[in-house]
Amino acid sequence: MSLLSALIAELTSLIEGSRDTQTMINDADERLEHAATTAHGATVGSSSLLPAEALAQLQSSRALLEEAQRLLNAGSGRWQSYIAVLSGGAGAGGAPQARPPLSATGATEQAARKIPGPAAHGIRPPTPSRHLLARIGRSTRLANKNTVILPGVDVDADLEAIRTGRAHWNTDTNRYEINGRTWGVEENGTVFPASGPGLAELTRSQLKALRALNIAEQPIGVWPKSHRKEPSITQSDWDRAAEIYRRHPRHNQGAP
Repeated sequence: MSLLSALIAELTSLIEGSRDTQTMINDADERLEHAATTAHGATVGSSSLLPAEALAQLQSSRALLEEAQRLLNAGSGRWQSYIAVLSGGAGAGGAPQARPPLSATGATEQAARKIPGPAAHGIRPPTPSRHLLARIGRSTRLANKNTVILPGVDVDADLEAIRTGRAHWNTDTNRYEINGRTWGVEENGTVFPASGPGLAELTRSQLKALRALNIAEQPIGVWPKSHRKEPSITQSDWDRAAEIYRRHPRHNQGAP
């Protein structure tokens, strides 16, 4: 195996390991969330400071887990960009051909047009396991605010408009606006959906319910085993998740 192939294999292994770690972090976060919910219900009306301090520590632990998940996502995105560079092949001298780690689509137009906002330095597509409906699963990170991209949204077209300066850069919101949708860009250049047609905004509990539906892979109308057993998910959360779940490509039904 060449040094180049070995590097690619090592980076691929790191990405796979990162996904496994994300799954473990999600499991730990869910256990902490369940413990916090149970503890809160058991200590309602208590005048002791100990329960309140314990709950505060639980919430602090969950915040640390969420930060770890964010860093893992950022690292995975960077490793993937390195693989793209290394996979570009070798030049005459045997060294990898130089290529920007971020997407260079529309580079010619970028040179002729001043690109506003962070897209001037290049952008990456949204993280699939975080935002694509068909990819929501065990490794999906839960945040307080989440946006899922529904089937039918031409993500590539919106990104191309951002890359080439044809999307409006809103300096008040630090978001790009195109085709009625708004998109943000993380520090590492990864684009994330914010709001607009074809983008479903979900709370933490709603995304947790949608993730359970995706993992269970049941037909529409059949709830997973965790239905009504998760104290952090209300019936309205399940209903909202089911509304999005019916758009999953496996059902081939689309919006009602």
